[in-house]
Amino acid sequence: MAVLFRARQRLVHQRTDLVNALRAILYEYGPVVAQGIHHLTRIEGIVEDPKSNLPSESGVG
Repeated sequence: MAVLFRARQRLVHQRTDLVNALRAILYEYGPVVAQGIHHLTRIEGIVEDPKSNLPSESGVG
């Protein structure tokens, strides 16, 4: 059980780090998203919005 708890704890920490990284990247382009995992749908909406001022995928690579 302790191994499962530590594995879950690590996954939650990684998820938090990823959401915070997304928030930071969006902040560089203007949109400010509040802290919390429940704001992930707002982040998705901003990224998927064709009218957002985020760089397009075609400019990458």
